[in-house]
Amino acid sequence: MKPGQAAGANALAGPGGTGDSTADPPDGDAASWAVPAAIGASVGQQPPESAPGSEVDGAILAAWVEARNFSTTRLRPGYDMEEVDAFANAIRDTFAGIREPSLTPDEIRTKQFSTTRLRPGYDEEEVDAFLDEAELRLAAVRGTKDTIGQYERVLADRERVEGADHTDTIVARANLAYAYRTAGRLREAIPQYERTLADQERVQGRDHRDTLVARSNLAACYQQARRLTDAIPQYERALADSERILGAGDPETLTTRCNLATAYYTMGRLPEAVAVFQRVLDDCERYLGPDHQMTQTVRENLDAATQS
Repeated sequence: MKPGQAAGANALAGPGGTGDSTADPPDGDAASWAVPAAIGASVGQQPPESAPGSEVDGAILAAWVEARNFSTTRLRPGYDMEEVDAFANAIRDTFAGIREPSLTPDEIRTKQFSTTRLRPGYDEEEVDAFLDEAELRLAAVRGTKDTIGQYERVLADRERVEGADHTDTIVARANLAYAYRTAGRLREAIPQYERTLADQERVQGRDHRDTLVARSNLAACYQQARRLTDAIPQYERALADSERILGAGDPETLTTRCNLATAYYTMGRLPEAVAVFQRVLDDCERYLGPDHQMTQTVRENLDAATQS
């Protein structure tokens, strides 16, 4: 495994959701998901115009699903936990490319679960939001023109009706950037990510979690486009802010540090890459445990970097 291969973490939300992720995503790339909490290391090894549904994108989204965390409810109805977990695993395996047949966006949208009463269940609103986001992300990964056109129309409508500074508009722009990126249209994705970060920072402030995610998403897109001289300063800034605001053990911090190490490695800055990989490995072992998937991936990346 080369340094830069995707690593999963218990991320923030990722795309979509409730602002607790680390990767990007539909209906939440900016204000509501986050790139998405926790998750995934490097997109820098991809060619600038990677195809939709590439191995790295799939690994990142599979890790986003793996990192999901639903609240439980006892005093009000919820969704059956075993059914939700089983379906979430099917979504994860679809993103990872190991499920046959793979799920379709329609299957995710129409999925229904049994309702629990007088026993623990998952919060229905949280699960529904996750499914909405997963549906949009799966559609985006497939890179259809209709999907991108839908995002473009949503952004235009949100700007016209709610204004450029409304959080819904910022989310719509982030989602469009994500759709462009997963379709390999990086030249169109980058300006949208840049605008998303600028708007997010102006409207919600530098220290808002969604601003951290927006900066990490921009850095990842720069890295995917091989614009490492642009990506590295954004990763460094995102890491400093994430560590200061969220702490060293937060999945967003772990993921950003891993991405920074990968960018250093790709640029040939091996001593810095090794040092940062070592730090993120120490942190992963401390906060996630030695057997966590992200810990194992970081360990393999460190071994590869030290042998270069």
